[in-house]
Amino acid sequence: MNKDLEESIDSAVDAIDEKEVAEEETPDADTSPKADDDAKPVDGALKFGDKSTRRLRKKRLIVAGVVVAAVIALFSVVPFLRYGVAGMVVSKQVVLTVLDTATQKPVSDAMVSLGRFDGVSDGKGKVVINGVPVGEYTLVIEKKNYETLKSSHIVPIFMLAKNTSLSMKATGRTVTMTVTNSLTGKPIAGARVDIEGSTAASDDKGVASVVLPVRSDEQQGTVKADGYNDQALTISMKTNDDQKAEVKLTPAGKVYFLSKRTGMINVMSANLDGSGQAVVVQGTGKELDNETSLLPSPDWNTLVLITRRDNERSKLYAVSTASPEPKLVESGDVSYEPIGWVGGKFFYKTRSNAGTIYSNEYIQLVSYDSATGSRQVVDKTVGIGTNWNDYSAQQMTAGYIINGRVVYMKFWQYGTAASPKNRPFEVMSINPVGNVKSVVKTIAAEGEFYGDALMRRPNSLMLRQGASDNQATYYEYSDGKVVSIKMETADFYAAQPTYFMSPSGEKAFWQESRDGRNVLFVAGKNLTGGNQVSTGDYAAYGWVSDDYVLYSKNRSELYIAPAGTAFAGEHKITDYHKAMAYPGYGWGAGGAN
Repeated sequence: MNKDLEESIDSAVDAIDEKEVAEEETPDADTSPKADDDAKPVDGALKFGDKSTRRLRKKRLIVAGVVVAAVIALFSVVPFLRYGVAGMVVSKQVVLTVLDTATQKPVSDAMVSLGRFDGVSDGKGKVVINGVPVGEYTLVIEKKNYETLKSSHIVPIFMLAKNTSLSMKATGRTVTMTVTNSLTGKPIAGARVDIEGSTAASDDKGVASVVLPVRSDEQQGTVKADGYNDQALTISMKTNDDQKAEVKLTPAGKVYFLSKRTGMINVMSANLDGSGQAVVVQGTGKELDNETSLLPSPDWNTLVLITRRDNERSKLYAVSTASPEPKLVESGDVSYEPIGWVGGKFFYKTRSNAGTIYSNEYIQLVSYDSATGSRQVVDKTVGIGTNWNDYSAQQMTAGYIINGRVVYMKFWQYGTAASPKNRPFEVMSINPVGNVKSVVKTIAAEGEFYGDALMRRPNSLMLRQGASDNQATYYEYSDGKVVSIKMETADFYAAQPTYFMSPSGEKAFWQESRDGRNVLFVAGKNLTGGNQVSTGDYAAYGWVSDDYVLYSKNRSELYIAPAGTAFAGEHKITDYHKAMAYPGYGWGAGGAN
């Protein structure tokens, strides 16, 4: 041991001994003899209380403490030892922000490596690398058309992680792009720009900067973002200055519509900005205006096409937009009365063209499941009698979709000699999950009555039980219940809007006639918190997701607008052909307009 160190330890031990001797000479409060006071040392052993023994033990403890302190000091002075050991158990998060030296704007898509750890900067130039053991590293940042940056970087033991900014020098010209939604004008964050291998990502303001090599010709690229169509991009490098560019991305998705521009009625598709128009189902030339309609599902994944494609009669087809080959669903000699889409199923009624109203199954209520491709008769009428004098025929009112269920009423009609005439009215409800049919309310009917049903609001249905003497009783269906209400006949038959419901069922889009002009509204499903969005010659048409509404003009021009914002024909998609209309059809698109 070093002589000076040994003398220092001896001095420390002497000081401790002097202090203990002084304490021993001071009487304690308890002076009673202890059992160990008369203990004798064993031959060859040191007595526990012997001064030389205590002195030796203390010296050893001090030596050990000095050695530990020396080791700690050594690890603190030598980084290799300090980080090598601490790095086995201590890891930190490293946060870096990469900036352009000249503009101080974020540099996205920069490759950052920290030893064996790496990451890529985002639209804000920020890169976060987790689980990096403490220590000293070589930091390397690389990106095309930038000078590679190399430096040392220490991940400290005791300090918290902080955001370190580093600058890179561009070797080309900077093009700054602002990426926005073409329909809303709002910035798009996270859009990916790629111009011949030079890449960038847009920040929260939709801004992305990319550095391009100095060339005399134009450079081609693309801008992509989740939920949007790709946009081609051309950048001219004929100027010596940095450039700015605006890029508008169109939300992804397609609309489907009928077109007669070729002389035949075709099913066509288009992107939401009207681009990419294409024929999806080629017409045969046998389609008739008064027998043709197209009813897309709320998600636009399935189309119901009702048309005549041969010389027989109008038939009902299903068209998957993923593989648009018409699938025959219904081909009987019937007429069709669409109800709408709910729960992935299309509900409709058929009315026989061959039988009489008192024939069994004269009216059928049918569902088509777009997921399984199956058709199911959910309800049907029954008939009694042999002629128009003695018949008793069950009838169905129009069906409506209320809070995810199909609601309608069944009642009876009679011939003059029919007896008895006391069969009740039934308010019916169908749950699309399993097509479970139930009777919501049975209403007694003594004598000849007929029934009507009209939607007053998206969440309620007005029902009328009318008698031959023009007397009537009124009911309202809401929340799965039927209650009697007071209403005038004129009010019941007053013009009612067609409520186009958004795919989620949480929003309604409709029109009302006021002073001879159409006034359009968007509101919640209970018609609360609504906005007047247009006044003029426009009509409600449907939805594309919950974010955009479709509206029409002159039943021949189709437009799109952000839901809830005012519009007046800013974003036209296409001209289209309107064949049949179905007033009251509100779950889907195009049924009424």
